[in-house]
Amino acid sequence: MLKEYKGAKDEDNQKLKTEVKALRERLIAQQQLVRETKLPIIVLLEGWAAAGKGSMINALISEIDPRFYNVVSPVVLPEREERYPFLYQYAGAIPENGKIMFYDSGWMEGAIRKYLRRDITREEYKKFFLHIDRDEQHKRLYALKENFETEWRVTDDDLWQHREYKLFRDTYDDFMEQTGKVLPWHILDGTKKLTATRDALQLLVDSIDDVLENGKYVGKPFKESFPLKKMQKSRTRNTAKNSKSCRSAWASCTTRSTAKRFR
Repeated sequence: MLKEYKGAKDEDNQKLKTEVKALRERLIAQQQLVRETKLPIIVLLEGWAAAGKGSMINALISEIDPRFYNVVSPVVLPEREERYPFLYQYAGAIPENGKIMFYDSGWMEGAIRKYLRRDITREEYKKFFLHIDRDEQHKRLYALKENFETEWRVTDDDLWQHREYKLFRDTYDDFMEQTGKVLPWHILDGTKKLTATRDALQLLVDSIDDVLENGKYVGKPFKESFPLKKMQKSRTRNTAKNSKSCRSAWASCTTRSTAKRFR
């Protein structure tokens, strides 16, 4: 995906500004309908370090009602929460009905870094992506590092990603191909801010229109990869007696059954 991406074509800036203005007006009108239909919406934006993910989200939310959207950025979990399931911090940020949730980076970045550090195996990790090439990333990271007001934004992980650009690009590709089978990824050209903003707004408002019209998820169906197995018939006799025993000693009965099931 990223290896074959050629970038967006050059377009007239005035034409792009006119299109962005019209799309923002559509999104403002849609926000009211989203509230009325109690539709929860998640917008996930991934991308390279210094690609402009935060700026893109600012462009998307600049004119919509702040009471009915939230923006979530990944945080370093406290030690006591590291034992929680991997998606814990994202599950807690699922939007309420009628609200839009923007994720400024999500589980993709964390999963890939854990995989490349060998903290997890390939079997354990199985939607905008803002793309820039290595030279553009170097220029942006250098500019941030040279300014004392922005140098804090460049982390050791960002520099590691830049040094190992090809490794990260290949891993991003693999991740996006595997996770794009249900909902496709849409690559935005991070070097053309106005074009990327237009394309992101166009996709967002078109997707909201589809859902409002159909009243449900409109993605393509996918083959179930974890089908339920048919349960074997119980060989236990004297069911009434066993049920009575379980009701009178529910805790111990549940414990014994659970232990047997997972042995």
